[in-house]
Amino acid sequence: TLAAIAGTTDFLTIPAIRDKIRSWGHFLAAITVLSFASANVVLRWDNHSAAILPWGLFLSVITMMMLVFAGYLGGKLVFPSLGNLHSSSLCFAHFDLLVLRPG
Repeated sequence: TLAAIAGTTDFLTIPAIRDKIRSWGHFLAAITVLSFASANVVLRWDNHSAAILPWGLFLSVITMMMLVFAGYLGGKLVFPSLGNLHSSSLCFAHFDLLVLRPG
């Protein structure tokens, strides 16, 4: 929830962020994730066992897929030039950017 608040605040208050098409995709995907997750909670609130099949499982899978997509877009927004690195190198590049060259 804190990430959603911070991301929405950034999106709504910084015009340069809204100029990027990828930020719109990330924003809409994140809202979709929150919507599907909320619907899943409401669906399971009263009857836990009856809400699993078929809609509980369906909403969980869709939420997971949208979360992966939103995370991918968010990562591309934060690290646009690191897209060609292998995932094992990304950790070291992140360490290098934040620790070795702060600010």
